[in-house]
Amino acid sequence: MRQRRAVHASTLRVVLVVMLLAGALSACGHSTLAPSRTTSSASAVASTPASCRSGGSLTDGDVATAEHFTRTVDGLDLPMREYVLTGSWHLPDTTDRVAALRRNTGERQQVWLMRLAEGRMQRVLLGATQSAAGFTIGSIRISDTWLAWEEVGPGDDLRQTVEWRLYAAPIRGLRALGDPRLITSASSATASRPLFDVAGSRVVWTSTGRDELGERKASHIVRYDLDSERGKVVYTTENLLESLSLKNGCVLVSETDAARPALTSLQVLDLATGEKVDALQVPSAHSLSHWPAWQKGWFAWTPFAAGEDTYPALYVASGNGDVFAEGSWGVDPCFVGDYMFFQTQRFDPRRGARTVEVRALRLRDMTTFVVDSGSPDENEWWQALVGAPDLRRTYVTIADRSLFAESAADAQTVVRIYDVR
Repeated sequence: MRQRRAVHASTLRVVLVVMLLAGALSACGHSTLAPSRTTSSASAVASTPASCRSGGSLTDGDVATAEHFTRTVDGLDLPMREYVLTGSWHLPDTTDRVAALRRNTGERQQVWLMRLAEGRMQRVLLGATQSAAGFTIGSIRISDTWLAWEEVGPGDDLRQTVEWRLYAAPIRGLRALGDPRLITSASSATASRPLFDVAGSRVVWTSTGRDELGERKASHIVRYDLDSERGKVVYTTENLLESLSLKNGCVLVSETDAARPALTSLQVLDLATGEKVDALQVPSAHSLSHWPAWQKGWFAWTPFAAGEDTYPALYVASGNGDVFAEGSWGVDPCFVGDYMFFQTQRFDPRRGARTVEVRALRLRDMTTFVVDSGSPDENEWWQALVGAPDLRRTYVTIADRSLFAESAADAQTVVRIYDVR
């Protein structure tokens, strides 16, 4: 059953008091890569392995001969709730219960929380805590109980030195945030901007320092407990860490060796101990796009096939070593239950039209179904979740229809929440 509700966000002035942590860690990171119905739940994934891969490696030949997904034109029949928001919105992160949304106002940045069950919303950040000093809000990550975000000082961090800070604040129901805590901060001259994620009350981020000449030093993964206010380095490498996400109590990182840049190692580490749980080395001659995804032995990743490509290909490897491909473009994989969701696009040269789709891959038979579909030329561009969030029973899509709206009344963003149980 599909429900449609219009959500009207009320205004609440949020006063934020910055509390610096006594003895807080001073760490760092690396900037992320980016490219320019109702039915019963599916049966359990029959091919999901019980054991880990532990160091498997794929070749260019494995990828080239990958079996394609079975593509259908059928829609994925799942219970869905739809909320219509006034204006232009972006969805940085979500859990099964609450989503963090950024409102695009053209002025100060606003961060809102949405309870997915009923679509109730509340503004929790009017802008960066250091906005007077020219800081803006960068990446945002959320758990059911904590919001973490990065603030970046004025300037282009790819060309000049900028200051950055990593904050976290407890979620007090849906009315507001608790006092923000400064977790770590640095200058990009001494430490790259952090890749980070949050699970429960633990923030995890990459820490990559630079020497006096600006050369990269060893990279670390730091786990920080917001309740005890204690941090610990759980992983150290001489290689470059290019992505980080949390899933099922594990940390998934993509790691590239400078001596072998055509290969990327997808490492799954136990969040508590830092021990390797799973790993897969994949070809990446032209780099990977966005975040890889992992779940119970399954890996998904999106490499560029050529240096000039603007949209990557999508591959999936099962725990028993089978490799599958979308067969076309694909990005932003995210495992939820017995499915893997992702975004793809098709181009019809006869009509000169482009279609963007969010699809779901049913893992038990490697068949894909349409979740949402539309043409950007008709102001219908559905977006998949970015960052491979840790979801077990929910998936969220979003379409900003304000970009080419013909009137202010049509300037809306649609959010759809799918129940994957």
